[in-house]
Amino acid sequence: MARGLYTGICLHFEEARINHRLRFGVPDYQVHLDKTRSLAFFGPNQTLGYIRWLANDYGTQDWRFCVVKTVSTQTDDETDITTFPGIIPGADIFLHMSGKTKVKRMLALLDDLEEKGADLTQITESWWRHLHNRLEVRAGFHLPDDYQLAGGQVKTSGSDIVEMEIWVP
Repeated sequence: MARGLYTGICLHFEEARINHRLRFGVPDYQVHLDKTRSLAFFGPNQTLGYIRWLANDYGTQDWRFCVVKTVSTQTDDETDITTFPGIIPGADIFLHMSGKTKVKRMLALLDDLEEKGADLTQITESWWRHLHNRLEVRAGFHLPDDYQLAGGQVKTSGSDIVEMEIWVP
């Protein structure tokens, strides 16, 4: 493994205490540290969803969900790397939600998109950023169109007006 080529994601599960897991995305490989912890490694430019949940004797303390794109730290260009707990060395964060209500709404939306056949790893970063901004101001947003669902690979005519479904959280 070349240093700086992979992004590591810390996965950890202890019942009723810690649940740090992938919501979507397929790692290139995974290393099991013990029966509750492992590391998932992703190559550059892969999109993934990561959930961090933490509880103690007084209940849930932390809910976080983010959609990130892994980056290579070996490139010479000015790549933005944002640090986030559990992501080593960091990633380009498209969407970040924290708090029980926001995260649960986001997970419900992801379930709806998957039911409609969307591959969440192929949705464009612009739509994830749009979704993040709209949810932060508690506004409705449009569901991704065919272009955004295909990762920006589908060519559409600029003169076509697309009617978009609005989903209000």
